[in-house]
Amino acid sequence: MVETVKLFISSPGDLQSASREPGKAWEPGARERVAQIAKKLNGIFKHRIIIKPVLWEEQYYSAHDTFQGQIEEAGACDVVVAIFKARLGSPLPASFPRHLPDGQPYPSGTAYEVLSAIEARKQRGDMPDIYVFRCSDSPNVKLDNPQRNEIEAQWEKLNNFFNTWFRTPAGEFTLAFQDYQTDDELIAKVETCLLQWLAKRGILPQGPVWDRRVLGSPFPGLSAFDAERETVFFGRELAIRQALTRLREGFARGTAFLLLIGASGSGKSSLLRAGLLPQLVLPGTVPEIDHWCQVIMVPGSDPFAALAAALLAEPTLGPQLRQGVFKTEALLTKQLKSEPMLATAPLHEALQRVARGKPARLALGIDQAERLFTETATAAAVSFAALVTALVNDGLCFVVMVLRSDAYAQFQTIEPFLALREAGASFDLVAPNQAELEEIVKRPLAACDPPLSFETIEGKSLASRLVTDTKGGDALPLLQMTLSRLYEAADERGDNVLRFADYRGMDAAVTDTANDVLATLHDASRAELPSLVTTLVRDIVTDPWTGAQVAVAGNFVRQNFIANKPSRAALVDAFIDRRLLTAEGETIRPTHEALLRIWPSAKAIIDETASLLRLRGALESRVVEWKAAIGAEKARHLDIPPSLLAGAQRLATLLPADLSADMLDFIQQASLAARNKHNAKLRLAWGTAIGGFASAAVGIVLCLWAEFESNKAQTSLQLATATLRSFAQIIGSVNNRDADSTTQTNNIDANIDNIAALYQSSPADAAALYLAAAQMRQLSPDSGTAYANKALAMLQSLHLANPHDPDITLDYDRGLIDRARAEAGSGIRNDAAIADFSAGIASLQAVLATNRIPETRRMIMLLLGHAEEDLGDLTVRIAQAETDSNKKTVDIAQAGAGYTQAATVFQIFSAENKGDPQGTAEQAWALNKSGDIANQQLQIATAASRYGQAADLLRGLGKQLAANPIWPQHLAIIDMNLGIIRLSQMDFYGAQTIFSSAYTEFSGLRDLASSQNVELQADVAWSQDFIGFANYLCAEQGSTTCLADAETVLRGAQEARTTLHQLAPGQLQLVDDLAHTNATLAAVQGLRDIAAHDETGAAKDFEQAASLTASILREGNWEVWRLADFEDRQGEAAAALGDAQTATADFTKAAQTLASQLCAADTANCMAPTPIILTLNTRISNDLSHINGPRPLQ
Repeated sequence: MVETVKLFISSPGDLQSASREPGKAWEPGARERVAQIAKKLNGIFKHRIIIKPVLWEEQYYSAHDTFQGQIEEAGACDVVVAIFKARLGSPLPASFPRHLPDGQPYPSGTAYEVLSAIEARKQRGDMPDIYVFRCSDSPNVKLDNPQRNEIEAQWEKLNNFFNTWFRTPAGEFTLAFQDYQTDDELIAKVETCLLQWLAKRGILPQGPVWDRRVLGSPFPGLSAFDAERETVFFGRELAIRQALTRLREGFARGTAFLLLIGASGSGKSSLLRAGLLPQLVLPGTVPEIDHWCQVIMVPGSDPFAALAAALLAEPTLGPQLRQGVFKTEALLTKQLKSEPMLATAPLHEALQRVARGKPARLALGIDQAERLFTETATAAAVSFAALVTALVNDGLCFVVMVLRSDAYAQFQTIEPFLALREAGASFDLVAPNQAELEEIVKRPLAACDPPLSFETIEGKSLASRLVTDTKGGDALPLLQMTLSRLYEAADERGDNVLRFADYRGMDAAVTDTANDVLATLHDASRAELPSLVTTLVRDIVTDPWTGAQVAVAGNFVRQNFIANKPSRAALVDAFIDRRLLTAEGETIRPTHEALLRIWPSAKAIIDETASLLRLRGALESRVVEWKAAIGAEKARHLDIPPSLLAGAQRLATLLPADLSADMLDFIQQASLAARNKHNAKLRLAWGTAIGGFASAAVGIVLCLWAEFESNKAQTSLQLATATLRSFAQIIGSVNNRDADSTTQTNNIDANIDNIAALYQSSPADAAALYLAAAQMRQLSPDSGTAYANKALAMLQSLHLANPHDPDITLDYDRGLIDRARAEAGSGIRNDAAIADFSAGIASLQAVLATNRIPETRRMIMLLLGHAEEDLGDLTVRIAQAETDSNKKTVDIAQAGAGYTQAATVFQIFSAENKGDPQGTAEQAWALNKSGDIANQQLQIATAASRYGQAADLLRGLGKQLAANPIWPQHLAIIDMNLGIIRLSQMDFYGAQTIFSSAYTEFSGLRDLASSQNVELQADVAWSQDFIGFANYLCAEQGSTTCLADAETVLRGAQEARTTLHQLAPGQLQLVDDLAHTNATLAAVQGLRDIAAHDETGAAKDFEQAASLTASILREGNWEVWRLADFEDRQGEAAAALGDAQTATADFTKAAQTLASQLCAADTANCMAPTPIILTLNTRISNDLSHINGPRPLQ
């Protein structure tokens, strides 16, 4: 039986919704939100209750009587909810027929509704129940508010009303009411109140709502929470509310699209399935929509087919679709793939039939959208994005797309998706805080029947331990897996207590489950585990946000993997039974990627085969393109670099069972094509005279090659000695820190010609002759590229003749890296450089994974680490020139990942070459560059951590630090970066100390230089300048000592930079540096004038400081903050002079300048501003709000 409950909502007018502003989502007032609670509960308990809200504004009233005389009586309803904020309400007309028992009129209409309901309860005995809520905060009214008298009068009336009816003169309460502070708190309390009332009246069951005897465990393990577990999905209420607000705002702008983005394991799928969509489709969430259909799809190789299947399975929409022309999955899929205007027609017609004239929408959730970029062909993904855009723009769908954060760069490459996000909204899902984690852990148990509890030992609850241990990546799935295993243990014992004895840590939950599965299998099935794991891993990638190496999970077709092997079938079925794998028809995939990242057995297999898996991932796109090509174009795709071919051949040898038939065929055909190409070249190449070798020898520039050649040469000692002498001249040129680049290049080219001449009359060993294709950085880009191409041509011939020689493969990779450096140096061949870097790095990683010779590994790691770092440098340079902010963000993140990978390589180098300081020094510099990236992304804590690690590594070298003069310079630069971080955190004294340390380090290097080194002198002045700037910031806080120190240090920096400018007048950077110092000096003088009460002088000084700073302004650096600071100080001086107009203009200008360093709270990927930015923003805001005539400078 369905119970009907009448809910009277009473409040004055200050709790109604405000009028809607153009372009903004309608935000309901407290009255409307209480009515929405009723609609929400009607949806949740649709077979149990119907709550009918009574709102006076939803009725039409006749002119024959007053409003109050025609409003339904509160006392005739079942429940009355009365809400008061700052008003008691409008007085009743004098003709209103009802009065208080003493004959006095009721103080207002709202007061009448409350007091008459109380009187009705006394007469009826059991109805209505009256719940009064009052805001505990007093109104904040401005002195110049024209409604001030009315607001204060209403507040006084409200206080009198409560003092009269709810308290005695002594302050004792006579009637009950509830306090609240915010509307959100009010709504939560009202919802709880109504649920308790329904339970108390026997309309709803009290207490637990999860019947374990019927439903089993409330914990989903590695699976996501879904709509069936909505009643035990806790801890994400704030995220749900914020995401819904963003989606409604997008809807108000005409684009009902939300990109829900978060890291793996952050709970995105659960939020979508058990939180966001169920809340979205409740009545009243979007007041404009009366009817919803709800569909969740997971894209795969054919996202159109996945959407068609999901639409046909929807309980109300599916039958309507099946009544139309496109009644089967195949027909609907074909239609969805057509032009977007035609594709949406069947859905439009079906929705119209479902809605029967009422506003209706489809709530479409696209879960695990990253599969669009790993399993779907690019062209199909773009077409699907166009279809989704049409569904949104045609007003058919609200779309929530769930995306893993590491796939965001790929998302950005699909233009229709990017346009949807920009026009719609996005929401970054972060990890739950401690209070939310406590709800996630504890509340599902409180909802269970029969009851469950956590064991408590010596006052410590297991629940608290779980909350403490839930941290890091994959935290939430591991927590759910842990709770699931604890539940299973309690259920097996039958004591309904989750115990400490069953808890062995978060990671153990997945590990124990997987190990339990293996323990039940025969040896033959267990032996198939490596094949299963490598088949499940699609690729190994670098997370652009964290820099970590991440296994990307893929899927496989069951029958293809099993291949008539019962042992494999048993393995797959066992993992599916324990919900570690999920079967979607014939497609098998991990239930969650945590299985591959946490389980030690899987991790060991992945670590061992990582290079091969990465190589397989690199080959997949080539295989797809080769399969799609026709005719001569097909043969072109078989022409791949020798290093990549060698890796592919190793892959086919070591993991043949894990490769698709297409990939095996591609490798076979590429090998055949390479042999044919080699035979053709032999007929031309080996008939060439010895002089041909000499002309190709121009490519030899590897410094270590001379030593190698002296041992390997088949010529006389005189020839080897001459070769060494020529290389010594090259090395001296490269290591001459004071030589300019033109001199270095000329010396190198001349000596390369000398070496080539030496070999004109000598039949040098061809392999040794062309081993040297490295160290191109010091060459001019054009000649460097030419040398590298000649070296690569010979090395490719050598590789084709010796396809299994790892040394030749390594030499070819080195040639690729060096050509990439030369191409990058040109500034116009960036794409070619990136391609060569990427191919060389991928092959080097594969060679390193299989090579066990210590000296060779050492050489590979140095080459690999420097290549990763150089690729990062190139990507940063590209980002700096990029005008598209989204592309710039992606480039910066990719550069950061490259630097992090380089640091990892050098760390491994140090571990394998103990006592060699080079790896440590290289790791420190790569970490510093990674810190620079984090700093650009305003990830200040991360930047500080990486700078700190880098400085600690270099200082840990002790006396070895002096082994290379560049390492102390690196330490000083890192200290400068650390000092700048301290400035951003407003630790001015700490910054001064660090800058002083850098000054000492730079000065020592300058004094050791053999000649005047402009770079080192500029570094010394740089450190002086920032010591002075730190003292200026300290002086702004009122320190006279800092003010004096600032001027002294800055005078020294000014003198040094003036001298440098005279030494190198053509260097624009030195001009900017001098302007920087002069600007800070002018600001320091401005502070001196303030202390002397010379407001006119201060205004001129800060104007000069602002003008100089504006002339050297660079996007995203400290100059923006400095300019805003100087402009604000200039405004304060004008205000002190009584010039309010000028002051306002200066403050406004400062606010606009600083705005580029701030972003709105709802901006996608918004980074939190640093403390120093927030402090300046507050100061400027305060200055703007207090322009009311002259005031003393602070």
